[in-house]
Amino acid sequence: METVLLLGVLAAAGAGALLWARRQQAARAAAAEQDFRQVRALAESDVLAFGEGLGRLDLVGSHDEAVAQDYQRALDCYDRARAALDAARGSADLAGVSSALEEGRYSLACAQARVAGTALPERRPPCFFDARHGPSTAEVAWAPPGGQQRSVPVCAADATRMADGVEPAWRPVPTRGGTAPPWSAGPAYGPFFGGSYAAYSGLLPGLLMGTMLGSSLGWGGYGSGYDSGYADGQDAAGDSGDVGDAGGGDFGGGDFGDFGGF
Repeated sequence: METVLLLGVLAAAGAGALLWARRQQAARAAAAEQDFRQVRALAESDVLAFGEGLGRLDLVGSHDEAVAQDYQRALDCYDRARAALDAARGSADLAGVSSALEEGRYSLACAQARVAGTALPERRPPCFFDARHGPSTAEVAWAPPGGQQRSVPVCAADATRMADGVEPAWRPVPTRGGTAPPWSAGPAYGPFFGGSYAAYSGLLPGLLMGTMLGSSLGWGGYGSGYDSGYADGQDAAGDSGDVGDAGGGDFGGGDFGDFGGF
């Protein structure tokens, strides 16, 4: 009798443990899905904004072949970003979106410079505080709250703000705990944030050392990865002729309207 009771208790305990494990698994899956939806919405807004930027470039009367090539590269990058967004099924899949957008923003900046008759921008990592600001123009000393100082690539506007003692215009991103800067967001933002630096080998760990996002990705204390990574990234990125070779098609369909082309 005691044996039967003991077996019954063990069976009930086992069933309870299995139920608890399944509930925990379901809760984790639901949280991961919520995180993915938040990051995907951010990625989608970036794709839309980039498409709108392409549409605003006035090419009427321009017969410069170099402008056409830069613009086509930007279009190709848009196609890549949109395809990666459509195919994404988890946060890890969104790195391809931000990587394509980083290349596309540089190509668009080159086309804009040619149309305006100004010097071409240098191929540099995007602004650390908001990749939508475009290629960086300088490195500025910065430290996360409670962290060690490091050099980060910043756009001209943020460099001016920081020189004046003003906080840079960092991008607020939604998290389960409210809005936060990217480096304080959860690990779900790691692939999307990191994709912007995919062409700059070894750069990102040094930038994120000592931040919440860096810690969630396994990068603990601040190291010396920035300087060497930036040098490697310059070689990996190449010049404007290496940008946006993948992708194709015109810029017509989809939800973003028909921006035309060459």
